[in-house]
This record gives sequence, structure tokens and C-alpha cells, in this order.
Amino acid sequence: MYQVSDEYLKRAHFLLNNVGLTVELEIQLTKVIPGSITGEIRLKDKHMNFSENVHGGTYFSLADTIGGFAVTSMGRYCTTINGTIHYLRASAGCNKLICHAKVINQSTNLAWVETKIENEHGDLLSTCELNYFLLEEIEY
Repeated sequence: MYQVSDEYLKRAHFLLNNVGLTVELEIQLTKVIPGSITGEIRLKDKHMNFSENVHGGTYFSLADTIGGFAVTSMGRYCTTINGTIHYLRASAGCNKLICHAKVINQSTNLAWVETKIENEHGDLLSTCELNYFLLEEIEY
């Protein structure tokens, strides 16, 4: 089984803090186990929609980002093929979104990931199923 190295963790934190949308969303990793990643967003006004709930795009971006890290934690780069998100509960009054992503199945070229997003009180807010195309192996 692939072991998450210090180099992987350094690279993951660098990407989250310096590249693309994750910088703006301020996504952080909080737990890293190969194939099972947890990350979070501390909510600010920029994450909200017009009704003062978390914007659906924030949910999906969090799920997709943490899902992708769950796949890469197993040793392969990936790109998203598709995803289906289920919004289960309004997020009014939340201060944080916590996303748990787990690789359910991985074949030669594909990975299937399930995510659960909850608030800081443990209330389930959203679930998402994502499929990723596997790219080259990660080498450090």
C-alpha cells in the first residue's frame, strides 16, 4: 500500500495555499490517511450565497478538492470525470464545513470517491459521489 510521505504532505499544503481556487476558498487538510482525507473551510462572507447560506459551489469545490486528495494520497495524480452532489440541509449558522472523503474503489484508470460534508456540530449537510480518471504515478 502507498504510504503518505512528508514530501506529499508538503506538496499538498503548498498547492492548497498557493495554486488556484483553493487559495481563495481557504481549504485546509486536517487528516491524511491513504485513501481517506479530511479537510475543512472556515466560513466567511465570500463563501455565502444571497440567502446567507453556503453557496453550492463552495460545497462542490470542497468535495472535489478533498476527494482528489483522497485519490492522490494513494499515489496517482487524477482529474475529475464527474460528480453528483446532494444538498441535504441548509448551512445557516455554521462557522465551518468539514469534508470527509474516502476512496471506495480504484481500478487501473478510475477511482470512485464518496464525500460527506458536515458542520462543526456534526450535522450532515451534503454528500457527493465523484469519479476521477487516474493519471501518472506520483514520484518524490
